[in-house]
Amino acid sequence: MQIVSATLQPVQIKATYLAATQHSPTPPQQLSSLRKLFLSKFQPPPPPTDLSTETTAIAFLRIATADLTVSVGRQFAAEFERAQKKPPPKKTKISMLCISKAEMDASTRGDPVFATLIPERQGRVYIGFPTHQTTGFRGHVAAQALVPTVERESIDLADAQLRVWNSELLACVGIFARYSKSPLCPQAHYLPLPFASQGVDLQGAV
Repeated sequence: MQIVSATLQPVQIKATYLAATQHSPTPPQQLSSLRKLFLSKFQPPPPPTDLSTETTAIAFLRIATADLTVSVGRQFAAEFERAQKKPPPKKTKISMLCISKAEMDASTRGDPVFATLIPERQGRVYIGFPTHQTTGFRGHVAAQALVPTVERESIDLADAQLRVWNSELLACVGIFARYSKSPLCPQAHYLPLPFASQGVDLQGAV
């Protein structure tokens, strides 16, 4: 696998929503008649919630996308097709939704609308849908070429052929994530990649 090109797109998301969208009504409690009488006489009723209040939240993010070319040997391709019922792709993409410290400081912290969009600690790996795997950094990764388990909850690292495929693809994700967060990465729409020639060789993989 070889990373041949990449793009970096800054994104600003602004959300304005009513308090009613985040309101969860409390279910009525089963109380005895004596307790109801006591509460009605000595405990003031809770203040009413204004569900028409508007809240505005802003998130500053970056979407980094890398294009990969894949070159595998015949035996590896045959084993992959046997396991997946389709040949391995010759081209694929990986995407990252990440945020820098400056962008984090400028974004609205602790807003429920962006709770899963901006991870506080670690992001998650997506393969068309979220998996249980975390990224190890504050950002999400999407790679549809990753092969999940039968339960489709985790990345398959048990099968011999799929372990090689997924491991090398994750290695490309790690290289790309490290470069996109390094001081050498230009904050522009196009990223010249000095590691473009340092691809992962699957020709000899079995």
